[in-house]
Amino acid sequence: MKKFLINTAVVCGLVLGMFVAVELLLLTQTNVYSYKRQYIENHLNTLEIVFFGNSHIEEAVKPELVGENCFNLAISGRGVVYDVELAKRYIPKMSNLKTVFMPLDYPKFSLGRGVKNEHEKRVREMDFASMNKCMYTKYMDIHVDGIWYWSEILNSELNYMTRFFKSAVRNRGCDSLGYIALDVSKRRPNWEYRNMPPIIDVSKPIDTVQFNILKSQYRTFAELTKNAGVRLVLLGTPLYKTYLDDLNPAVLNEIESFVADLQRDFSNVEFFDFTADKDFLPEDFNDASHLTDSGAEKFSKKLKLVEEKN
Repeated sequence: MKKFLINTAVVCGLVLGMFVAVELLLLTQTNVYSYKRQYIENHLNTLEIVFFGNSHIEEAVKPELVGENCFNLAISGRGVVYDVELAKRYIPKMSNLKTVFMPLDYPKFSLGRGVKNEHEKRVREMDFASMNKCMYTKYMDIHVDGIWYWSEILNSELNYMTRFFKSAVRNRGCDSLGYIALDVSKRRPNWEYRNMPPIIDVSKPIDTVQFNILKSQYRTFAELTKNAGVRLVLLGTPLYKTYLDDLNPAVLNEIESFVADLQRDFSNVEFFDFTADKDFLPEDFNDASHLTDSGAEKFSKKLKLVEEKN
């Protein structure tokens, strides 16, 4: 029995050692989080335009088409809480910053009223939450959940082991300015019904805690940019007709009121809504709410015109 316990302890020690070794070795491998942090910190005094947000921006904005000294800091699956922490860290230090772009997505206004695939949605949100806690803690030094360590092996969705067998450029997943291109030839069957909006039951009361958090987050962005003399441009990104058909008009009115409230207190806040822009064709969409490379090119050129209004 004693020998069995010793052997078990040795095996467990070896497994734990390998686990720790892999976690540490992953720190030496480039990924989209570490790359974007390094880029923005190396260009704090030169960047003029920065895009925050999630996949609706990361896969939709080609910085070189928007303007010079522009960078796409968005990362797929990012919650606004991480955007706020990044904004607090970097915006006050950016001496040449002129414009900050930030998405204002329809799903943010579910606010406890979502009724479609609620169980699946909660599971997916939990997956993203644990991945974000892991990757932002480990690679961006952002801690929103105390000091608890979130293992990359257990929580990352980046196929971590393949990072040992890719070049640094392929590993980071994005181009040099932070954009990720989606190829229309690789979009999945029934693409027009993928990544649809949550069904929001407006007869239910808004979760006031969630709403106040959302309001506080965007007000923080507005205050940071205003104090820095910077425009804050909120964006409604292009959506395919199947997505648009599922939008609740009452929620769209809530979004308009949300923006109006911000603009009453912060003169630097602007809102450009491209959600129903008719210039975007079926081939410009990878799914109901994300753009292909051709769509990103169109969208980026439109944002260049927005930037030129500065």
